[in-house]
Amino acid sequence: MRGKYDKYLNPDKIADEEYGSPEEISSHSSLLTNRRLDIMFARLDEVRVEAWTNTCIPTIKEFYAVLSGIHNNIFPLIKVEDNAKIIKGFNQFNDLHKRLFADDGSDKHLILNMILQIFDQIQRMMINSLQELQFFFRLQRKQMRGMKEVLEMYAHKRRLK
Repeated sequence: MRGKYDKYLNPDKIADEEYGSPEEISSHSSLLTNRRLDIMFARLDEVRVEAWTNTCIPTIKEFYAVLSGIHNNIFPLIKVEDNAKIIKGFNQFNDLHKRLFADDGSDKHLILNMILQIFDQIQRMMINSLQELQFFFRLQRKQMRGMKEVLEMYAHKRRLK
């Protein structure tokens, strides 16, 4: 079906007063994605604390759900090697998860703690991979483009005193 929906198929045709330019839409989409990830990381911190302080299968499953949800959103951004390590961690979890329900005399508390260690490693790998893209912190200073900016910076510092 062609017609009134054509503008949605071609991003260059979206540029109108109702939706803004393709650059504005792209920027807004990135902002929304970053907000969603921020909420997910905040939730991850909450469930991590809960899982470590109340170690049981339901909290482990919640930790897994949030962790894998973040991974599903970031895997296209991160390096292939980093992604492979994260997937290896999830595979280790799957193996241990099966042992939780096996009747082999395994120490269930030890298995849960091993799972928590794996989840912490996965979380650190994801954060490190995103930080390589400067997702969380930008530690570089803005380059001055001219004498005007240098003078404005000094004037601003004087006003703060």
